[in-house]
Amino acid sequence: ALDGGDAGVPDMTAARFLPDGLGLAVGDSAGVVRLFDIRRAAPVAAADHNYGLPIRGLAYHEGAEAIVSWDAKVARISSRHASLRHITT
Repeated sequence: ALDGGDAGVPDMTAARFLPDGLGLAVGDSAGVVRLFDIRRAAPVAAADHNYGLPIRGLAYHEGAEAIVSWDAKVARISSRHASLRHITT
């Protein structure tokens, strides 16, 4: 984890740039995945794994234009273009 030192703010545990170079998916120690457009300061979408476990990894599936994220309990596939709505668990 990359510890920013801010109390109450989850640490970043995984990150992956999307193929377009403008999208960045970030997972944190609280089990939340956020999608950023690097031209903006705030995330454009967020999805919670709902288990409170750190996100262990992120991948991008180009054919489905989906973000794959996983923690110790579950892997999720989320649509990049539908505000990270879960496609499947």
